[in-house]
Amino acid sequence: MSSPKPSDTSIPRRSFGRKIFRAGFLVVLFFAALIFLAPYGVKLYVQKWLLENGADKAEIGRIGFNPFIGSLTLHDADVQRGGTVVFADSTVHVDIGLGMLFKRSATVQKARLADLVLDIEQGEDGNLRIASVNIPATADTPDRNEETLEAEQSLENGNSWIVAAEEVDISNVTLHYKQPNLDVRLFIEEGRIRNFTTADTTDGGTLYLKGTLNDSPVEIDLQKCKIVPALALEGSIRLDRFVLDNLDNLLQPFLNPFDGEVTIDGQFSYSMAEDAGMKSEYQGHILIADGKVGNMGWETAATLVYDGAVSYAGGTAANTLIATDGKLTASHIAVNLPETMNFSQQEGLLEGKTMVELGQELHVTFDGLLGLQETGLDMDSMQTDLASFSLQGHTGYHLKNGNSTLQLKGTLGGEKFNLDLPASQIHVSQQSLKMDNDLEVTLAAQPLLVGKTTVQGENLLLEMAMEPVVKVAEIGVKEIAGTESKGVEAGGLHVRGVDIPVSQAVPVGVSIDSIASGKITSDDLKTLQVEAIQAGNIQVHDGAGDTLLAAVGKLEVKELDLDEQKAMTAQSIQVEDGQFLQDLKEAADPLATLGNITTSPVHWSGEKGVECEKINVHSLYARVLRLPEDGGDAQAGVQQAEEEKPTTPTVSEEDKQPSGTGIPVKIDLITVDGESGFSFTDSTMKIPFKTLFQLDMAEVKGLDLNTPEQTVEYVLKGTFDKHASLKVNGISRPMAVPMSVEQTLTLRNYPLPSVSPYVVQAIGTYFDTGRADLKSVLKLKGDRIRLDNTVLLKELQTRTVDDELAAELNNQLPVPLDLALTLLRDGDNNIELDIPLSGNLSDLNVGITDILVTAVGKAITVAVVPYLAYTVLGPTGALVYMGVEFGSSLLNTDLPALSFEAQQLELTDAHKEILDKIGKKLEKQGDNEYSICPRVALTELGDGTVKSDKIYAAMQDEIIRKQLRELGDTRASHVKEYLVNNFSIDGDKLLLCDPGINFEKNGRSVIEFKK
Repeated sequence: MSSPKPSDTSIPRRSFGRKIFRAGFLVVLFFAALIFLAPYGVKLYVQKWLLENGADKAEIGRIGFNPFIGSLTLHDADVQRGGTVVFADSTVHVDIGLGMLFKRSATVQKARLADLVLDIEQGEDGNLRIASVNIPATADTPDRNEETLEAEQSLENGNSWIVAAEEVDISNVTLHYKQPNLDVRLFIEEGRIRNFTTADTTDGGTLYLKGTLNDSPVEIDLQKCKIVPALALEGSIRLDRFVLDNLDNLLQPFLNPFDGEVTIDGQFSYSMAEDAGMKSEYQGHILIADGKVGNMGWETAATLVYDGAVSYAGGTAANTLIATDGKLTASHIAVNLPETMNFSQQEGLLEGKTMVELGQELHVTFDGLLGLQETGLDMDSMQTDLASFSLQGHTGYHLKNGNSTLQLKGTLGGEKFNLDLPASQIHVSQQSLKMDNDLEVTLAAQPLLVGKTTVQGENLLLEMAMEPVVKVAEIGVKEIAGTESKGVEAGGLHVRGVDIPVSQAVPVGVSIDSIASGKITSDDLKTLQVEAIQAGNIQVHDGAGDTLLAAVGKLEVKELDLDEQKAMTAQSIQVEDGQFLQDLKEAADPLATLGNITTSPVHWSGEKGVECEKINVHSLYARVLRLPEDGGDAQAGVQQAEEEKPTTPTVSEEDKQPSGTGIPVKIDLITVDGESGFSFTDSTMKIPFKTLFQLDMAEVKGLDLNTPEQTVEYVLKGTFDKHASLKVNGISRPMAVPMSVEQTLTLRNYPLPSVSPYVVQAIGTYFDTGRADLKSVLKLKGDRIRLDNTVLLKELQTRTVDDELAAELNNQLPVPLDLALTLLRDGDNNIELDIPLSGNLSDLNVGITDILVTAVGKAITVAVVPYLAYTVLGPTGALVYMGVEFGSSLLNTDLPALSFEAQQLELTDAHKEILDKIGKKLEKQGDNEYSICPRVALTELGDGTVKSDKIYAAMQDEIIRKQLRELGDTRASHVKEYLVNNFSIDGDKLLLCDPGINFEKNGRSVIEFKK
């Protein structure tokens, strides 16, 4: 059997294999050529595309691409436009992880950008140019077809692509962005990006950039850079002295100028999420040097330095929170509103924690220190400056529904405050002011204060027209607090060192050592109640400061109440330790002194003026001294007084017309008591005249100066020189037109020896003994006056002065004095004179001679009391005292006299035996009045060697006068005391005479009883 032959098909099979190999080789060769030639083609295409799309020059050195490892490299690109490089690079190298594409992830495993320049510009039309490529401002919105909707749904389902950059290095990269009003150049000297991804699987990547921003060094180091699921950045930033003028054109429509330099160096974090809003925190240093910001109508400048933390949280339905914790210093702050205001601040400090919460309500709190130095405010209407201001503690502000609440806990203080008001020429300065606070104030329709504060200020000055008006050394208010009724109260007010100097507005100077008050309360902020107000050591001086016009040791007002109509009521007012008219140059005693003045409740209102039920004046005492004028001698003073008789100014008919309104003062009762009265010394006489008036009581009833026809009743009681009783009572209408007075005045038991200085001066004779009574009735209506006076002189004995003094005085009577007195004496050896006076006040002239010398050839001095009143009070006072009513005639009595041994003061048994008989007689006589008249023997006076012819001269010896009064007054007082204590005798019916002298040779000291 034969074997089969090989088949013919084997050759074609080998040929097919070779064809496949050849085809595969060609494909590989094509792709290889494509790989190596594509970059060159791309390079040519890109260059051509750039030139066709706006580039003036486009050169690319080399493009490298390796699809197997995902590597792309760009070398030596140079793109220019308008002669400017808009894109250039030395090396751009990117390694892409192609394997990640299958996982929908675009990952840059490694990239290097070196020596890159990228220019970006946005034109006025809104078109954006990146390098040389223009991008239109708006683009057509693609149709929302099924593919678009599917892609959006895919993103929402989390199936979007993930973009990542594992390692990117940057060096010498310049990014230039420009628009019509902004030009920013960022040069990145060194930079790197690590592990950046859009996947929500890591804590985020890092970013580091170092370079310059418009030539200002900048460094950004983000330790966390994450954008999914929310943007989160953490790291540090440093920007050194960035010039704000770079943003000037951008902000010019809103802020012009906008100058200065900003430095930032610190750590920050930033996050933004839909559910949490935006949060930002910064910790570090911020400097704004020589900053200047303004706009039309205002401009401000300052240098600010802040070190600390700043945080911001907001953007959601929750409130926005802004917080700071650090130190802010400011210098050279200035705010200028042209033609309106200039504000300056040399230095400022804000150190502490601040919290601002914004939402439906506004909360602002600050805990720390706010300090300001050299603050000034200049406006047309006023200028102010403040050397320093500080606020230490807690401050809070809360705004809700239009109502504001302010919290202050801590200390607020200021130093050297000045305020000037040019229009009114007022200047106010305050050396210091301090407030210690722990309070909360709600500013609403009904303000509310909770807590308390204390205010303390020093050296307050008020000036007008360059003249000081008021100076206050210290002023303070303690414990200002709220009340339960939403009012306010203060624990008290104190003021020290008040000085009102002499000025054109105030012609006298006033000083007050201290003013203090008790609790001050206003329950409704409309009325005011003050527990008490006290002022200590109040003084009023004349313009030259030589005379103390008035001084008060203490002024106290109790329970002061001010109502809604501004009417004021004080439960009492008290004035203590008053002094008036004191010559400070001569260090003399004051003319008058005051114990105190007290009042019942005092009410004041704009409608009725001052109303008071009672005012009591206690211990009002005056010391009056009449001196020779121009330093002349006593005689010259008397002659001038006689020749230059005072006159009352003429009152015109126009002045007599009613004013239509009175003075708004109504006082039901005024009383004067205590050790009140006056002393009077007339040094114009050759021998000074002295007298003492002791006021027992005085009353004025029904004083209503607002009602012209209101009748005022008054009464006065007292004694001259301890023994001469005085009583005045009358009625007056001081505000009526015409004014009227009806008055009765009585003077009893006045010692005639007391007026011997005037008698000696007038007629060269003095009174040894004698007493005078005066009775007078005054009627005054308008300018018309009528006085009916009766003078009764009893036991008058005269003695001619010694020859030497008589020759000096050279006074002569037209008839012998004894003859004149004999003609005037009645059967009881008394002299009774009627001295009427009537006429017009404007024509009244009263001189010394007219008063002292009467009918017998101007020979006898009789009206000594009216003259006394004239010398003390002037013509008007003379009219008052001349209205005294004298009592019944003095009659001699047959009551026995008491005899005393030399220097004997106490009553002996013999004295008491005589007094027992006298007392029984006085009891039977009932209402009869008797005078107890002591006479002291010459042998008891001085050293016992006084002669009768020298007695007048001796009586000017102060030691002898004191001796006479002590001896006589003591004996008479013991007699009166014995009679009053042992018998039913009214002490007011026993009058004490001024001590006299027993001129009998070898005479003894006695006490006589006169009826």
